[in-house]
Amino acid sequence: MLSLFAMISVLSAYVYGVVGEERDFQQKLFAAFPKMTIDATTGANPICYHAIFPEGRKYVVLKKTAGWGGPVLVATKIDTSGGIENVVVVNHKETPAFFLELVNNSFFEQFVGKYVGDYFLINDDINAVSGATISSEGFTRAVRSSSHYIANTEFDLEIPESTFTFSTSGYLILLLFALAYFGYRFKIPKIRPIIMLMGLVVLGFYLNFPLSVSHITALIMGFLPNLESSLAWYVLLTCVLFTIVVVGRNLYCAWICPFGAVQELLHKISGISLPMAPWLIKYGKNINAFIAWISVCIIFISRNPALGNFEPFAAFFSFNGFGIIWVILPVIIFSSFFIKRFWCRFFCPVGFILTKSCNIQNKIIKQISSHNKTSHTKSFNTQKNDQKEKFHPTNKKQIINNEKK
Repeated sequence: MLSLFAMISVLSAYVYGVVGEERDFQQKLFAAFPKMTIDATTGANPICYHAIFPEGRKYVVLKKTAGWGGPVLVATKIDTSGGIENVVVVNHKETPAFFLELVNNSFFEQFVGKYVGDYFLINDDINAVSGATISSEGFTRAVRSSSHYIANTEFDLEIPESTFTFSTSGYLILLLFALAYFGYRFKIPKIRPIIMLMGLVVLGFYLNFPLSVSHITALIMGFLPNLESSLAWYVLLTCVLFTIVVVGRNLYCAWICPFGAVQELLHKISGISLPMAPWLIKYGKNINAFIAWISVCIIFISRNPALGNFEPFAAFFSFNGFGIIWVILPVIIFSSFFIKRFWCRFFCPVGFILTKSCNIQNKIIKQISSHNKTSHTKSFNTQKNDQKEKFHPTNKKQIINNEKK
């Protein structure tokens, strides 16, 4: 009964979020540029407003793209000579800690004065903010797309498109999952600590990209980031889905998760395992089910993946966090010394979602297998009965008489 209620409430939250989502951003646009009068509009995404300001005619280009936590909507104000005058974030669903890093490091100010024909490339003519690299790339992509749109349509400049390359991060994630599958498939548990350490280094400290509930819900809501700049996002989710749908096992949590590796390492260092009451072991697993439910509902209703994400990964691996995260993280670290995988066992919404998905997949496969087996048995029994009837003495005599006739 509770499972049915949870499913209905999550579906209702999703529908409410879709219906109530704000689709007309002109009100926020005018709040950002109160003295603007729109003369003409061209394009779709980006949308270009040919606008009139007290100081003269300008282009205001509105571009929607994806950051780390969700969609961002950026307005770029460009003068008639092709110079960027201002960049305004009209609306965003970025992770608050990452967006605050951008603001505090004056990230958006570096666009002012640039020309629409510039490249706008991270680590080239644009400086990313350390610890918020994917967010930096998302907002830069919005300004680049808007600027190049004006360069092409108003100044007849041909801007060469960047070519897609499969990055090192993609290969590293593929390697992690390949090794995890190899260890699971051939039952080699001795290589698991090595793979966990690799996951800690690669997904944790190098990429700062542990799987989060915001990634899963963003995928469901269709908030897909740019493939070129967010290849790790696509590779990670594809590998996770493959292991669930095809393999039927939650290999990410068991073999790869960097935060799981941290907890196991802390527990091994202490060498202490506190006994837990049987009722806590039995009912404690319902805590992460509740957390997963409430997180997904909040995200679906708000259409903001960052709002329901209170996981401590970013705070631990990049020292970026906000509010309650800095209260949760010390508790988790301290408890992990005495309870193995404390966060994973009782609180992790990602672990619950992945494990539940595997259970559903296994049930479906089992039902299909059982149905096929039943159908095969019925077919075999039918054939066997037909043969019995055919060679029954009465039927055999009837067949001989028919042949004589």
